[in-house]
Amino acid sequence: MKKILAILLSTSIILTACGKEKVQNRYEETTTFPKGDKCEFLIDADWECNDAQCVNVIRFNKDKSFSNWCYCGSPVGDSDIIIGYSYNEAEKSVTLYDDEGEEYEKGKILFCDKQYLIIDIWNDTFIYENLKAKRPEVLSSVYEDVFGVAGEDETKAFVTILTYENDKMVVTDYNYDGDTDDLFEKWELPVSDDVTFKSVTVTVTNGIEDVKIENLTKDEIKDEDNSGFSGYITVNPEGKIDSVVFYGSTEIWE
Repeated sequence: MKKILAILLSTSIILTACGKEKVQNRYEETTTFPKGDKCEFLIDADWECNDAQCVNVIRFNKDKSFSNWCYCGSPVGDSDIIIGYSYNEAEKSVTLYDDEGEEYEKGKILFCDKQYLIIDIWNDTFIYENLKAKRPEVLSSVYEDVFGVAGEDETKAFVTILTYENDKMVVTDYNYDGDTDDLFEKWELPVSDDVTFKSVTVTVTNGIEDVKIENLTKDEIKDEDNSGFSGYITVNPEGKIDSVVFYGSTEIWE
């Protein structure tokens, strides 16, 4: 009897060990970035997000490890128990795995280019910017007038808005070129019911700035067909666009 129990126990240990190894390796086997995929630059980017309370950082590393923390030292969500991730190109999502190798959290990628990442994760939506990439900047002299004093504490994504129909916006990279349309990934984002719009135009003539700021209504946006315009967007926790600042600048030398 003792011999039979010993054999059963040994078999159980082997099966358990094999099963655990298989689960822990699952994320390693499923994380792939197809050649040319628009989200391959998720990895090893300096993604940072400022939400007016703290700066948080998210990392998708080449070795398939994952981390998400605040400058204050606290983890974001339950990221302290996450050991890895996998990426689903078809769904544009990332799945996080806990220290037991089990699926724990899924993040839906709502927008991604080299400069910005908008992701729905930890029951919230965050806009991250890649500090390694060249990002457009609003002139500091108009920043406060455009976004307000607290505006500097909120990360915004600078995108090109292609269409605005049925309370949805199709957006793409800020440096969109219609002549090479097929090279740009398009993303559809819902618009909140209380979305706000501003139009900002800065003309610099021989070093002298002329700034025009105008509040716009939904109807004005649709009537004037502000598609193909570049602007800064913010999103609410539900992933809906809640503010748009159409921005353009021109420098003139006479």
